[in-house]
Amino acid sequence: MTPTIKAVSTASPLELLSPFVPVPAVYIDQVMPTLSDSEWRILCVVIRQTLGWVDEESASGRKERDWITQSQFREKTGGKSRDSISLGIASLVKRGLIVVENREGKLLSTPKSRQTNRDRLYFRLVPIESEELT
Repeated sequence: MTPTIKAVSTASPLELLSPFVPVPAVYIDQVMPTLSDSEWRILCVVIRQTLGWVDEESASGRKERDWITQSQFREKTGGKSRDSISLGIASLVKRGLIVVENREGKLLSTPKSRQTNRDRLYFRLVPIESEELT
């Protein structure tokens, strides 16, 4: 069942922003139109799980990477299949939009390296500039 979302007419726009996830405009303006539905949802999960959290020890003030499980991706993307999630992650890694690492920070750049990894998978958003997408 799809949850019902109620509009709150008495809230000001600023009240609606707290808490919020700071999404760089380039992801909405230039990246989103180039992605499949699954890829966009997966990217949004990575953005939410990283930029959506304050980390005072980080240089950016936001979480730089997060451990995200396959089941978390399924739940947060609205029940996408394991195959859709795996293919979406592979595509986002190949396009240079996200990085997947093990606990020690070793890059897991291929589907096989991620499948054979027996530890947690950490996801990191790759910062991009708008001119990089031309």
